[in-house]
Amino acid sequence: FSIHLSHGQDLDGDGIPDASDVDDDNDGIPDIDEGSCVPIINNASLETPLLTSSTPFIQSFDNGNLKIYHQDDVPFWGTTATDNGIEIWGNDNTLSSPHADAHSGIQFAEINAFEVAAIYQDVNLAPGITVQWSIAHRGRDGVESATVAIGAPGNLTVVETMSTNNTNWIIYSGTYEVPSGEITTRFQFESLNSGSTGNFLDSFNLTCLNATDTDGDGVPDYQDLDSDNDGINDVDEGGNGNQDINRDGVIDANDTGYSDTNMDGQADGAVDVVEGPDSDGDGVPDYQDLDSDDDGIVDVIEGNNSDADTNNDGVIDSDDTAGGDSDGDGIADAVDEDPNNYGDLGNNDNPGNNTSDPTDPNSGGTGSVGDSGTDNDGDGIADSVDDCDTVEGTPEFGLCDGTTLTINDLPLDTSHVTIYPNPANRIITIQLPNEVNTAAVVIYNITGQKVLQLNQSSVNKKIKINLPNITTGVYLLSITTEKNTISKRIIIKN
Repeated sequence: FSIHLSHGQDLDGDGIPDASDVDDDNDGIPDIDEGSCVPIINNASLETPLLTSSTPFIQSFDNGNLKIYHQDDVPFWGTTATDNGIEIWGNDNTLSSPHADAHSGIQFAEINAFEVAAIYQDVNLAPGITVQWSIAHRGRDGVESATVAIGAPGNLTVVETMSTNNTNWIIYSGTYEVPSGEITTRFQFESLNSGSTGNFLDSFNLTCLNATDTDGDGVPDYQDLDSDNDGINDVDEGGNGNQDINRDGVIDANDTGYSDTNMDGQADGAVDVVEGPDSDGDGVPDYQDLDSDDDGIVDVIEGNNSDADTNNDGVIDSDDTAGGDSDGDGIADAVDEDPNNYGDLGNNDNPGNNTSDPTDPNSGGTGSVGDSGTDNDGDGIADSVDDCDTVEGTPEFGLCDGTTLTINDLPLDTSHVTIYPNPANRIITIQLPNEVNTAAVVIYNITGQKVLQLNQSSVNKKIKINLPNITTGVYLLSITTEKNTISKRIIIKN
């Protein structure tokens, strides 16, 4: 089984492989809150329990090369069968004809041995994540058929019907976007016919197709120790700085008082903490917000890191002198006290040690700016002080590189166009003024990447847009009409 990630990889060195670690970078913020796209699935090829082990079984056939186990003894798998049985076959079986070996490993499953039934696995995925699923299917006695259903337990949708003969394994696959509010996703495989022979299954696999990378540095947030590249580590902006005793940007065994009792990869002290404090209440958590208190002074300045922001755009990245990231931990070399190893070293740029507090609008600033919360590009900097909310219709994460352009210099008027609901789930409506009939709409993410473009006529001055494949986050809509071009921010929520 593979999820395109080595089972042995352990990014933070805490002894928990990334595939089983709920906090890959040990910043105290769970991966699922940071937009993780590493699905944790287990026993994907049904290699446990081994047929040769002493695990109790319900029935045994073919000299022990085929056994039915109670679902409680088959880790991570469940069944809808009335006898609670899951049937496991081994490569040494003599009952398949032509002979069937496992697609991967040495064991596989059969469904509908005695009744129409299903086996399933429940996986925790973040809403907005898109995964590609796959499963190996083969008939036992001629062509056999089974369905693939996905969704929250009790609310499944059939997405595929598999029909395969008994001569070869066939891989069936598809994609699934986790909808808002779905915490547990069930992948269920159900037979369509009853009888004593049926469907062989093996090699269940999930591969992620997207992950949140706020600062666009190529390191996804769940592995990035400074997700917004403002020079302040996520462990501080995520509300867990008091547990990083040695100030290396991670919470681990090197910190006094550290514990991880259940060995899930997240420090016990970081569990149930309010994840991602949002000091200014603008909907952008501090660890993704370039002006966490909305006082008009960017965090890179209030965090005492302005010298590293050589192009004065509010972020420390590859566009700055020494802005590279040699060790790939998401902390730019210019502010990384240990640029050759994962993590920081004695970094004291947490809010409590600064003369100007990036989480307090009256510390360093004179209160929140007048348009606090208006933020077209979703980088946390209010429009009135962000000279790069839109430049020629394209948003940019951070400020413009050393320019003095202000939002008031742009020929935009947002007062006559309404977008609702906002925040939205996956469908938005654009209400146009009476004198406008058509609009060209371009949607950008906060790093300036175009995610959708369409030209559409209105119906009753309304344009409805369905966004089934867009991930959770903040986006900029550039709307060009017969009159002019305007920009609006939208938030796609869980």
